[in-house]
Amino acid sequence: MNFVFRVDSSDRMGSGHVMRCLMLATSLLDEGHYVKFLCREHNGNIYDILQSPLLNFTLLKNTNLNYSDKDNNSWLGVNQEEDAIQTIKSLDGEVYDWMIIDHYFLDFNWERKLKKYVKKILVIDDLANRTHECDILVDSNYVDNFHKRYQNKTNSTCLKLLGPDYCFISKEFHKFRNSPRKRSNIVERVLIYFGGVDEYNLTEKCLKIFSSNNLKHIKLDIVVGGMNKNHKSLKIIASKRGSTHIHRSLPNLANLMNSADLSIGAGGVTTWERMFLGLPSIIITIAENQIAGANELAKNNYITYLGHYNQLSLDQLKNSIMKKIEDRDNLFLESHSAENLVDGNGLSRIISHITNT
Repeated sequence: MNFVFRVDSSDRMGSGHVMRCLMLATSLLDEGHYVKFLCREHNGNIYDILQSPLLNFTLLKNTNLNYSDKDNNSWLGVNQEEDAIQTIKSLDGEVYDWMIIDHYFLDFNWERKLKKYVKKILVIDDLANRTHECDILVDSNYVDNFHKRYQNKTNSTCLKLLGPDYCFISKEFHKFRNSPRKRSNIVERVLIYFGGVDEYNLTEKCLKIFSSNNLKHIKLDIVVGGMNKNHKSLKIIASKRGSTHIHRSLPNLANLMNSADLSIGAGGVTTWERMFLGLPSIIITIAENQIAGANELAKNNYITYLGHYNQLSLDQLKNSIMKKIEDRDNLFLESHSAENLVDGNGLSRIISHITNT
């Protein structure tokens, strides 16, 4: 079968959309399918990870590089109609079996225009803030009443795959789940990761807290993306602290998550990866769409949620870290409950529906 992905990344949108599409694309490639990516030029994109002989990649020109929260077209780079026209042109007359869309600024208007040029459409979403016209919709979010999240937001024939059973876990994580490291529930190593951009420099806040005398003994693994503008200052602080390893632009975090006793980071795709490996976590949301899921997970004791980045105080963060370190029983319970919620078979379930629909 032939698959085409329409997805973007930037220093404002982050890298999560492309990363989860790449997970799905890799699984499709492993099964012998043909995969093409259509991505629009944006500042701070991560399209270099799509430069592979196995992937057909086309870059769409951007005519609006100045972002505005009040202008959806600025996030898309052009208006929806123009994006649809350029996408159709980039298909080069090929009729694809599936168009897979992961973009917050495309909706049913765009999808209707593409229906003549692809046999079926799958949408990946986690906002539930607009209407879609597609054959399958995937949203792995764990929010209150997630099964009813898309009522009246899709066509009646759409198959909705909702909740953690459909979260994206790449194959690199499965080998650690199958041969798990036995956690001692003593926090000796901490993983810190706030996505490819970390626009609010939360990594540095965490690093400064762990630089206090009573936390200096803890080993730190800090992951920063290629779009992180504070890389140099983080390296200086880390060198003064010691016992700190800064990793740049890793393909995945499986090994580091397996080695850690505690993780501090944002919501998003990595939330499911941490839970899949039973890694207890402290989460600070950095985007509005992460808040509902973080609240629901925290309410059911799967994670510790400290609130949105602009509500966070350093004292609150430090107190939460100390509480996690001292409460070993809760650390153990969180680890096991997280593993039970996320079985890691989401991609295989999605592909089964794709190939049988």
